[in-house]
Amino acid sequence: MDEKLLHKWLNDDLTEQELKQVEQDPEYGYYKALLADAKAFKADQFSQPKDFEEVLAALPKKEGGRLQYLRPLMRIAAILVIALGVYFTLFNDDSTKVATALAEQKTVVLPDNSEVALNAGSNLSFSEDSWAEAREVQLNGEAYFKVAKGQVFDVISKQGKVTVLGTEFNVMDRGEFFQVVCYEGRVAVTYGDAKQELLPGDAIRFFQGEARIFKVNDSSPSWIANKSSFDAVSVALVLDELERYYEVDINASPSILKRQFTGAFTHENLEQALKQLTTPLQLTYTINGTAVTLSE
Repeated sequence: MDEKLLHKWLNDDLTEQELKQVEQDPEYGYYKALLADAKAFKADQFSQPKDFEEVLAALPKKEGGRLQYLRPLMRIAAILVIALGVYFTLFNDDSTKVATALAEQKTVVLPDNSEVALNAGSNLSFSEDSWAEAREVQLNGEAYFKVAKGQVFDVISKQGKVTVLGTEFNVMDRGEFFQVVCYEGRVAVTYGDAKQELLPGDAIRFFQGEARIFKVNDSSPSWIANKSSFDAVSVALVLDELERYYEVDINASPSILKRQFTGAFTHENLEQALKQLTTPLQLTYTINGTAVTLSE
């Protein structure tokens, strides 16, 4: 069978006339059976697939006789190995992924019955298959953890790592802002080369190269009760959170964005939330559809 037609057949790129030509070839039935067997093949893991030309270069160079007859078959097998390798490399991911949209919260139960409340605009992933060996989750955004007692439990984010042994804590990783609050038990926070242990009521924050350790009086994060609370953070961060809950675009001058805010806003009413933000800062606001503008 012509090798070009074999390639086109494998890629489902034959014209009707070419397909008829392939189907009439004496070797068509054999190749079709080979392809069916290959599709039924399944493996748990694949190494990085080699380049097609690299695979061909490793084939025997001798021509003639049975080897020449099998050469097209070897080419098909090489293509199938590459295709299957790419498939399992890209899609055979055993991790469980959970994401929340804007203005959405979810509760996730982990394999050991630990609970994670995922805040709006956040992502969480973990591996059920390896959970018995390593209790580990990856977090992008904000989540409140109630960890069941057991082996070491790690929360890994882009900016830092939190290690615990049965506790309740909140992790917030938003851009340059990384904050951990311990509500029960004990946590160890790793940020770059720095490591800090937190006890109940302790909190640590890293923002723009500066670290701050402070105390909290709450027994759980305020966002669980549909309210976002802040302690001396930039207005820019507050507006990011407000946009995340109300799906609006907020415009403000650089001088406003740099100011600090201590307070809270509700998740249940946009007008009320804006008043809670702008009143203590002596700002005004206007709403035009989904666009909000803050002014001095």
